[in-house]
Amino acid sequence: MRNRKEAGGYFEKLKIVLIVLSIFAAVKMLFFAFGLDEEYQLVMAYRNVKGDKLFLDMWEPHQSSALLCALLMRPYLAVCGETGVVVWLRFCGTLIHLGMSMYLCRTLRRMISGDSAFLLGLIYFNTIPKQIMLPEFGMMQVWFLTLLSLFLIQYYDIDVRNKGRSVSAADGNAGKKKYLIFAAFALVLEVLSYPSCLILYFFVMWIVWRRSGKRRFADMGIFTGICAVCGIVYLALLLRHNTLEGLFDTFFSIVNGDITHSLTFMDKLVSLGRDLLVPAGICLGIFVPAKAGAGISMKIWKG
Repeated sequence: MRNRKEAGGYFEKLKIVLIVLSIFAAVKMLFFAFGLDEEYQLVMAYRNVKGDKLFLDMWEPHQSSALLCALLMRPYLAVCGETGVVVWLRFCGTLIHLGMSMYLCRTLRRMISGDSAFLLGLIYFNTIPKQIMLPEFGMMQVWFLTLLSLFLIQYYDIDVRNKGRSVSAADGNAGKKKYLIFAAFALVLEVLSYPSCLILYFFVMWIVWRRSGKRRFADMGIFTGICAVCGIVYLALLLRHNTLEGLFDTFFSIVNGDITHSLTFMDKLVSLGRDLLVPAGICLGIFVPAKAGAGISMKIWKG
């Protein structure tokens, strides 16, 4: 019992240290982070705020992801001007990422212990796709995929501690239907962040088919209907300043102008394998110390 109390005390102190180090890392990212995609995202958002029209004046492949940065940039430019806008967007990105980490931690507490959920939330906060905290398409892709996953988890009320038992709206709990609706909007925002993420729709349909039971067709219809309506509204907004023919011409020009589409299939596989080496190394670097730390903790706990 004494060893357990001591282990708990050590862990509380460790949590404080980890939080302080995370704060230092976040502050450092506000003033010293930089990357090519940051300037790219800033320019797209700035052009959009200043009046350039999507898929008409702008030909950037990732221009649909400029939405969030443009929304955050517009009030700042109106009040403070251009000076400091980069730090402002980094600060907003940090707050959004912190909120995502806290929401992840809160949701995971239903599935695992509070300490484990805290550590996973902290890892999420300190793990970003690039050395950029600004809301660019890579960060947005991570955020909205996280939301999509968490909303589906809550819709199906997955309880790992009770052998994966699921009590969803399909089982009569209509109050959880909102999570299916939220998941649909999260997928819409995910596709706007990175259009090729449209492929996730088919994986979500497979999940709904497997988990929703007798209400699978109704749930698939709700999810698909929301996505379709959002797509139609977005297309209508684009057609306010363009024609359908002009929109397709711009789209195909963007695709044909992207150098990645000139690569052969084997070139793409080699490039993908090379890109996977870094995250694989990071995951291994996290897993090995975590496994060792868990083993030591268990010995102390049982001791």
